[in-house]
Amino acid sequence: MNKNTIMKGIGTAAAIGGTIAAVGASMTGKSAAKRKMKKTAAKALKTVDSVLDGMQSILG
Repeated sequence: MNKNTIMKGIGTAAAIGGTIAAVGASMTGKSAAKRKMKKTAAKALKTVDSVLDGMQSILG
């Protein structure tokens, strides 16, 4: 199995997990909690994206 494929899979799983957490929190939380969770989820997605870009540049 290719290392790039593994890293993309890990990144995709992390992004999906963050999105699910954000949606779940927005359904049950208050408005301030919603904003914080959305901001946290956006930061997590950006971080995963930058990590994947870095790993791809290192590997190939």
